Amino acid sequence: MNLSKIERMVREGDLSLDALKYLIDCRGECEWLDFKQALHLDNDYGIATFTRDALAMKNTSGGYLVIGVQDKTWVPVGLTEELSYDAKLLRDKIRRGSGLDLQVDIVQHQLRYTGEPRWFALVLVRAALKRRKRRTPSLVRQDFHPKESYGLSRGEIYFRKGDSTVKIGSVNRTALSHIRW
Repeated sequence: MNLSKIERMVREGDLSLDALKYLIDCRGECEWLDFKQALHLDNDYGIATFTRDALAMKNTSGGYLVIGVQDKTWVPVGLTEELSYDAKLLRDKIRRGSGLDLQVDIVQHQLRYTGEPRWFALVLVRAALKRRKRRTPSLVRQDFHPKESYGLSRGEIYFRKGDSTVKIGSVNRTALSHIRW
């Protein structure tokens, strides 16, 4: 896995079939790359999990989520059919879970690894375009099931640390009241 190559691909917004093949062949995760076997956005748990990962990627200069690869084993199992999600729907789910508008793109490619051709989705979470904005992390703007173990609370900040999404803290509500949204 060449980290500088992945970082460059993220910066350039590469969503090609060759990019997908390269990322799958990395067989490991990093700050800019996360694998998911499936993407379930039809329930609040799935929305919270996806939102958390997208925020972490955005706060780490952007990154990819590759859907159709087993997490931790990195076996490319694929999806039996295309996902019914487009970029607008992904942005809507993130907005519902965090109150933020993130730049997210998705493409789907069909690949054959073993047997039948399978679908894989490549989700790109883009970082802020302006350098000044990249220095300031995006934090959760609104509560989303905060009393649940999977929930998101206003003021929480997420980053990628190696191959994991981590919460580095939260800003208290008094401090948030002074921020112009």
